[in-house]
Amino acid sequence: MKHSSFSHSHPNINTNQNLSRSLHPNKINNLNLSVPDMSIFIDFVENIITSDPSHQGYICSCARGTYNTNLLFFNIAGKYKYCPKKNRHHQRNNVAIMINIKDYTYSIRCKDIECNNTILSWKKIK
Repeated sequence: MKHSSFSHSHPNINTNQNLSRSLHPNKINNLNLSVPDMSIFIDFVENIITSDPSHQGYICSCARGTYNTNLLFFNIAGKYKYCPKKNRHHQRNNVAIMINIKDYTYSIRCKDIECNNTILSWKKIK
């Protein structure tokens, strides 16, 4: 996959870091656009979290990994609560979509303690 396929910026991103932007109706999100590489993956993440009409989600934040700086953590809110371990959506727990910017892979991490997400399944970004 070519890096340039993600190079277009998201039209709804507010380039003023002090202002909020909304990816989901009636929701206000603060995304720190100073996180390098974040904006090129927003469309990819949004496609995942809005693909199921009955489980619509939105990006509420994004952060670079502290120990592994090749990882971006997109924290998801709304009704998108898909758990790869259970192969279905939870009713209460949120998820994060992790992207490894070095090898263009991603994983969905459920935040439910009972799911024990110590071993994640990584997929290639196409």
